[in-house]
Amino acid sequence: MNKHLSYVIYRDTLCLYYSKNSAAFRYNLGFNFSHLNKVEIKKIKNLLKKRILPDELEENNDEIQKEVKKVSNLIQSFQLSYGKPPSIPELKQLLKLKTEEVVEISDSSVLSPIALLVDTYNTFLDEKRKKFSDKPESLKDYVSFRNSLIDYEKYYHIKLLNNSFNKATLNQYFEFLQAGRPKNEGYITLGKLDGKTIKKRFDILKQFYRWINSKLEDTFKKELFILTQAISEIDLVKITKKVARIKLTPQQIHLIQDFYLSPETPEYKARDMFLVALYTGMRISDLITLNQDHIQTIREDNETYYFVVREAVKTKGKYTVQLDDYVVNILSKYGYNMKLMSPQKANLYLKKLLSKIPEFQSETGHTKIGQNNKVRKLKLYEIITFHQARRTFITTMLDKGFTISEAMERTDHKKVSTFEKYVSEESKLKIKKLNLYS
Repeated sequence: MNKHLSYVIYRDTLCLYYSKNSAAFRYNLGFNFSHLNKVEIKKIKNLLKKRILPDELEENNDEIQKEVKKVSNLIQSFQLSYGKPPSIPELKQLLKLKTEEVVEISDSSVLSPIALLVDTYNTFLDEKRKKFSDKPESLKDYVSFRNSLIDYEKYYHIKLLNNSFNKATLNQYFEFLQAGRPKNEGYITLGKLDGKTIKKRFDILKQFYRWINSKLEDTFKKELFILTQAISEIDLVKITKKVARIKLTPQQIHLIQDFYLSPETPEYKARDMFLVALYTGMRISDLITLNQDHIQTIREDNETYYFVVREAVKTKGKYTVQLDDYVVNILSKYGYNMKLMSPQKANLYLKKLLSKIPEFQSETGHTKIGQNNKVRKLKLYEIITFHQARRTFITTMLDKGFTISEAMERTDHKKVSTFEKYVSEESKLKIKKLNLYS
């Protein structure tokens, strides 16, 4: 129980007692003692002065403690933000906000400095859901950020307010994102994020505060400045994992194609998804939303040529890529619907498949911190994802003489700097050479 709280019986009812600046507030816990005589009530009052619940309330102990913890957390969160306990009116407002199930955006209470941050963020998230209703995968980072806030509050037994993120809490939140979560304790996130992913969380945090400012006429302008300055002082480069930039060789691709799998297994479907990505360079978001409307054919000299012509899910940019007959056969097998499983499961079953092929058991220069903080080298199958299919496609195009502009057009890239991230290290010189004549 928070040191500012105590138990009291008021009009035969159990209450939490909070005093501040000669004023007092009693929070009704809803348990009545009117059936007891004066001697029994006096005995209970003496126990409550010592913060001990009487035996009569033992069966309701969990329910009482839940309410006590709620009020304690609100006081602690306010103190974390302001450096002092809340006044009586402020605590009443916090309790009101906490108990309201739905707060509309027009209700300014959810945007007040002492409103609960997660509640306000959920309103912000609802706006994003409407904006990205046609591409829900774009919400992933916004939802992950919200989940990290919930876990952060759970871990530190606090409730964040809208203005809780000062320099101290930001550094604590940063350390929380870096650390792993205790197992089997109901946390939503896993933690152990690298610098690149933590930057995404911080970028959304800044975006969230800009949104609040737009609603409240720069009420949080100072907090946003402090936040931006504090984030700039955190060196995220040091904890950013080295990206695996691998181009699969033709031999490795043939090993994947020729490895026997039962068509009933998820690995079989994951392989087909991966092979289509290898032969087209499509992002997985485009792959799993592919349908027959995206397929166009051209007949010329008794030959039929197939193309994917579509708008990219991520950028809304239009691109065209020709299909190999081998890919057309895979696509037609599934009725041109390649959403055979989620991207997460596709990567999982791809790794399971590759782990069965000896070629992909070789160790790489990439490492991972395992149990007991021991560093181990990762095997090749562990670092291959659908990103490597796109990277392989791009690098192969360059190696076969396509210019950068031609390759970018087929893979929906707008910037050379972004395009280069998908190219293997061996092809860096190739890029520079071709770039001179593009």
